[in-house]
Amino acid sequence: ISDVLIHDIASVESSLTGIIVSECSGTSIEKTIIRGIAAKSLTGIFVSQSPDSSLNDCFIHDCTTTETCIGLYIHKDRGSSVFSADIHDLLVSGSNAEAIGFLCDETIGTGLSHCIARSIQAEEANSSAYGFKIINSDRLLQRNCTASLIETTLNGSDAYGILWSNVSLSALIESIIDDTRAIGQGFGMLATSVSESEINGNQFLNTAGGTLRRGLRVVNGTRNLF
Repeated sequence: ISDVLIHDIASVESSLTGIIVSECSGTSIEKTIIRGIAAKSLTGIFVSQSPDSSLNDCFIHDCTTTETCIGLYIHKDRGSSVFSADIHDLLVSGSNAEAIGFLCDETIGTGLSHCIARSIQAEEANSSAYGFKIINSDRLLQRNCTASLIETTLNGSDAYGILWSNVSLSALIESIIDDTRAIGQGFGMLATSVSESEINGNQFLNTAGGTLRRGLRVVNGTRNLF
């Protein structure tokens, strides 16, 4: 899948997905742009149970939703890689919602390299914003990634440059997490239930939170290297 442009779609009562790849293997998605989408909820690119897939030079930007907005979602996958993806200017305007640049859930051996999540915003109460949300995953390698201007603006809303939760045998290397702003809790990175992993050579800068702020916070971690 190459040289695809999906843009300027307004469907504020519907949930939309730009590209879905499901139960395939070795799929390549490259030079793809998804932009200017206004929807009830949005997933830009969704890759599920499609081992050894690759995503290169993908751009997802200037999208608004009232419910959860996800730029790139890798789900129940093994051995897939994402290189040089840029996700920016995602805005969620509803309460109890999430704005997420990159989401990996139940993956094994995923690689994220030279990926950028910037200007990811949730502007209503009890919502969350994430540059990268990595959960229930093993053997992830995240290298030379950037999360910047991850922001929430009302009470009860938290912001995470990077969240790792229930992650093992993984590495975050030489990445920059800058300008995480929250009215609730703000984290450059929150690592919870992370084991036997390496977090090395990273920069955690300019973290602001109204109730709690940490450049890096580790909770219930075991046998990790910093």
